[in-house]
Amino acid sequence: MAGRLGAVMEVADLPRLIASRTVGLSKMAGIWQNWLTVDGNTTLLRIQNVRQARESVIPAPAGIQSFQRVTGLPHIRDDGKRKIPVPHHQKGATLSKLYIWQNRGFFMGRLPDISEHRLGSAALCVGIDKPFRVLESESSGWRDCRIVLVPPGCLHEIQVGGAIMAILFIEPEGPDYPAIQNAMLDSEWQCLYGLAHEDQVLAALCEAWKCQPDAAAIHDLIDRLIPPPAPEERQHPLDGRIQRVIRLMKEDVTRSYSMNELAESINLSPTRLVHLFKEEVGVPIRRFRQWHRMRVVAALIAKGDTLTDAALGAGFADSSHFSRAFRNMFGITPSSVFGRAANVRIVIA
Repeated sequence: MAGRLGAVMEVADLPRLIASRTVGLSKMAGIWQNWLTVDGNTTLLRIQNVRQARESVIPAPAGIQSFQRVTGLPHIRDDGKRKIPVPHHQKGATLSKLYIWQNRGFFMGRLPDISEHRLGSAALCVGIDKPFRVLESESSGWRDCRIVLVPPGCLHEIQVGGAIMAILFIEPEGPDYPAIQNAMLDSEWQCLYGLAHEDQVLAALCEAWKCQPDAAAIHDLIDRLIPPPAPEERQHPLDGRIQRVIRLMKEDVTRSYSMNELAESINLSPTRLVHLFKEEVGVPIRRFRQWHRMRVVAALIAKGDTLTDAALGAGFADSSHFSRAFRNMFGITPSSVFGRAANVRIVIA
């Protein structure tokens, strides 16, 4: 059997899931699509393994026919016994992807226009194939650009205009943010525009969009494109008390710690914690915590959870609460990323 699928689940789990009768064909559709959205060099092996797992539980051709009716996936490959359904994007369409690492997130693909919002992280936004437009809330008007660095908490909107976008989400407390800040050339209000090595970045991302490399290659690419800070520019470590609060929130994002509980854990008053956190990290503590809950939602969806179950699992009160929070933070609806029509693959690395 193959190893990891999308760095999340084992192929060997599929017979157990089917045999347990805890998931129906509609649930299997989500699992099937998540598991088969893999890179080209391993697709055949994984398709064979999934086929073998399914045949051991649903041997009749009717099983595949029923599965096809639910998923709408075409029969396009014949292994000598029967045709095997594979996802639509295997037919040549370039797939949008969302990569999530411990301290980074990276989206590459197509998005609708993005309404006014405030992120819980910094974001380096790149128009891979053409310019896009940015409007900061305090600026005089729209600005055309190919690359912009949006600081955490900055109120802004983006007219994508059909551009293929790459967005690097940067933890505000990490080393990437000051390194990229120092490489930006121009400012309007809060956002920074133009990158010292912009042509190199655009060429590399254009090639990555065409080739669709795996998560390790994308991570290496980002490492190469982020300039190392000079010794005198390196970020000073966060206050130790704020580091402890961040560890506490990251260890259990589903727990709704009150401000009193967080403050007591480091012997500060709630008011002092709020001010110190914003001073050290650059983003309000509540928005920071919500940002990390969004990451958990994406990870749970990648494992096969429904959007509602993932939202509840990440600590949101209900799907409506999550949808409002998502739109306020990203300026788009959850279905723009997680909906089936969005055709976005989530990779947990």
